[in-house]
Amino acid sequence: MLAKSGKICFDSELGFYSRLTEFYSQGMRIGIDCRIMYSPESGGAGVPHYIFHVAKNLLAIDRQNEYFLFFDEKSAVWDEFKAPNVHCVLISGARFRRFLPLVYSQLVYAWVLRRFKLDIFHATNTGIPYFYRGRSITTVHDLGVYLRPEFFSWGQRLGTRLIFPHSFRRAAKIILVSWLLADDMNHLFPEYRHKLTAIQEGVSPVRETPTVAETDAVMEKFQLRREKFFLFIGTLEPRKNLLRLIAAFEKAMDDTPSAWRELKLVLAGRPGYRSAEIVAAARHSRYARFIILPGYISAQEKNILLREAAAFVFPSLWEGFGLGNLEAMAVGTPVIASDIPVVREITGGAATLVHPEDIFSWSKRMRSMVTNKEMRERLHQAGYRRVSLFSWKLCAQQTLAEYEKLQKIKV
Repeated sequence: MLAKSGKICFDSELGFYSRLTEFYSQGMRIGIDCRIMYSPESGGAGVPHYIFHVAKNLLAIDRQNEYFLFFDEKSAVWDEFKAPNVHCVLISGARFRRFLPLVYSQLVYAWVLRRFKLDIFHATNTGIPYFYRGRSITTVHDLGVYLRPEFFSWGQRLGTRLIFPHSFRRAAKIILVSWLLADDMNHLFPEYRHKLTAIQEGVSPVRETPTVAETDAVMEKFQLRREKFFLFIGTLEPRKNLLRLIAAFEKAMDDTPSAWRELKLVLAGRPGYRSAEIVAAARHSRYARFIILPGYISAQEKNILLREAAAFVFPSLWEGFGLGNLEAMAVGTPVIASDIPVVREITGGAATLVHPEDIFSWSKRMRSMVTNKEMRERLHQAGYRRVSLFSWKLCAQQTLAEYEKLQKIKV
């Protein structure tokens, strides 16, 4: 198929895109929602990581199709996507999204998408604009709002229940990031089972090994010692089960000889729904000076802390995937995680799993991780083997295959 195309330029004064040159290219015109994409400099949570790595790997393996990456603010990450078949599109009117969020996300965004006459639009974070009627694919990262609504604010519940059903109806294909999530989707929305496909996320390539000076600077900043701290990274919210993690850490400290009390607990991440009670529990703990709340950490700090931790702790009560477990394994750090179905799927026996509500067992495993070198080495090796099965390239290849299947179906 021949698709008419052109270079795109943003006019900062007039606030619109104009077509400068005309040419023809073979392949599809594929749009990807990159509005919350991860930046290598600033980091990001699971969904932004997914968007970055899927887009990056799609462009690495596909030079035939033409890609339009939609952003609502300028980003240094654009340099990562320079290629003849790629256009980074800054959405007109995005500056008004704070004042008129629904008008922006449902009307303005749909209007922009229509202008580019896409063959396929990939809604990477579920939401397809109400007023967009083009052929679309959507990726679903989490259905917790349906299965565990108590973990979400009323605004999150309302927004999800408005956006998700519409997106499921409009999508020609629905990608789920884990097999468990696909099963949940099949039970919750059986009418869409013919649209479902499971494509597991990958794991980021291991970042360059930091220098001794860089490592020392980060460790000094947070007053930590190598393999003497437990690390959690994620949003501070109830479903992450951090109140029980704090209680388990306190018990571990109670049961630890005073000469060993160098252990610390690092809870890194942005505040989320009901984060105040988590912060209060940490600050009023009898071991408050051993609990570090650094807030959001940079990509470099994350890389160093993951490498230096005694263990990565993942006590979640509910998750759609759990990318942090794989990121820890990728740098050889042992993982203690909740024994919940999606974690079993992702870790595949390469982590030590604990019932999420069993504070005593969490405490025991945390102490063992510091004292039992044999356990640490076993998990270290098992983690390396496990992450070798997860690849962003494979994720992108499977995603591209779904685009190609849709293109063959007549509208």
